[in-house]
Amino acid sequence: MEVSKNIVFRPPVLDGSNYALWKVKMRVFIKSIEERAWQRVLDGWSPPKIEDADGDTRLKPEKAWDILQKHCEGSESVRKTRLRMVASKFESLRIENKESILEYDSRLRQLSNEAHSLGDPMSNERMVNKVQRSLSERFNVKVCAIEESKDT
Repeated sequence: MEVSKNIVFRPPVLDGSNYALWKVKMRVFIKSIEERAWQRVLDGWSPPKIEDADGDTRLKPEKAWDILQKHCEGSESVRKTRLRMVASKFESLRIENKESILEYDSRLRQLSNEAHSLGDPMSNERMVNKVQRSLSERFNVKVCAIEESKDT
């Protein structure tokens, strides 16, 4: 059976009481990514630099990152279109009859996270107002209690 070399496991967690074991596991984890990664930990890392025509040294542009970002996120017009779609989904979002508050909150946060990743984070006030507007009649008592406390 052949094992892929591209498998990356989750790094070990340091909780403050397990340093000795964590140190060994972290070393193995980093070396499993690539031996040169461990050498960078030991020797230190410096960003790649290039020399321009005038002989000045500057940081090398992150072309590969920019290409990946453009591929995954799209151009500015695609980003704006995706933001409009998220806003539309957000405005039309309503709690379903047999849906719990936790399930509804999960769907609401998913849209909020998507908007945030596209560069347009939603404020807490907007989120609370949305919840108050979109809950069904079975939650009217709770909405009134929240509004009365003015602790939105």
